[in-house]
Amino acid sequence: MLTKEYVSEVKANGNGDLQRLVDSKKDDKSIVFILENLGYLPDDFDDSWVQDLLKSKNKKIRLNAIKTIGKVKNENNIAVLLQIAKKDKSTDVQREAVSSIGRMRSRKAIGALIEMLNNKDPKIISQAIRGLLVFKGDKRIDNKLKALLKHENETIQTVIRKEYFKR
Repeated sequence: MLTKEYVSEVKANGNGDLQRLVDSKKDDKSIVFILENLGYLPDDFDDSWVQDLLKSKNKKIRLNAIKTIGKVKNENNIAVLLQIAKKDKSTDVQREAVSSIGRMRSRKAIGALIEMLNNKDPKIISQAIRGLLVFKGDKRIDNKLKALLKHENETIQTVIRKEYFKR
C-alpha cells in the first residue's frame, strides 16, 4: 500500500528507487500521490526522470512534476519550465512553471520572467512580477516593472503602485 511514510522511505534509499516506484505505478492517482508527498529534495536530486512526467496527459501529474522540479532549483531547468509556461494547455500548469522559475531566485531566470510579463493571463504576469521583485533595485527590472503601471489589469497596477509608488 502506498503511504506517505513509504514514499519517504523510498526517497531515503536514493533517487533510482523513487524513479522505479513511479515507473511501477500505472495509475495517475498513485503517481500524483508520490509527487505530492516527496517533501524536501536535496540540491543534488536528479530530476531527469521527473521531466518525463511533464509529457503526461494528466494535468495533476504535470503540475506536481513542475513543483518537484522547482524544489530542486536547478538553473538548467529554466528553459524547460519556460517552454511549459508558454505552451501547456493548462493555465494552472503554466502559472506553476512561472512560479517555479521565480522560486529559483536566480539571475539566470530574469530573462524568462521578463518574457512572461507579456503573457495575456494576469495571474501568470503576477507570478513573473513576484519572481522579479526579488531583484528590485536592478534598474532594468525596475523599469520593466514600472512600465506595468499602465497595464490593463487593475490588480497588476495595484501591485506595481504599492511596490514603486508608495506615498
